[in-house]
Amino acid sequence: MGGAKLQGEPGASVASPPLPAPELLAARARRVRASAKNVPSPCISVCRMNERSGWCEGCYRTLDEIRQWGGASEQARRAVWARIEQRIQPGQT
Repeated sequence: MGGAKLQGEPGASVASPPLPAPELLAARARRVRASAKNVPSPCISVCRMNERSGWCEGCYRTLDEIRQWGGASEQARRAVWARIEQRIQPGQT
């Protein structure tokens, strides 16, 4: 009935394509920018550091950004999301 299901959704087949992490992060970043509420963590539980870029392959944060997140102010968290938006642009990874 509905369309194809993304990996991780109930009823998705094992052979479904991987989640499009950059697109999901970009959509979340736009919501964070538009919201005055608490800033959510960009973590999507894909915790693997890319040696070349130094960014997590799931959330596009650096180890320092990940380490500092818990104690960061809302303003600092928004700044991290802004950097993530820049990093997920084509040609940046």
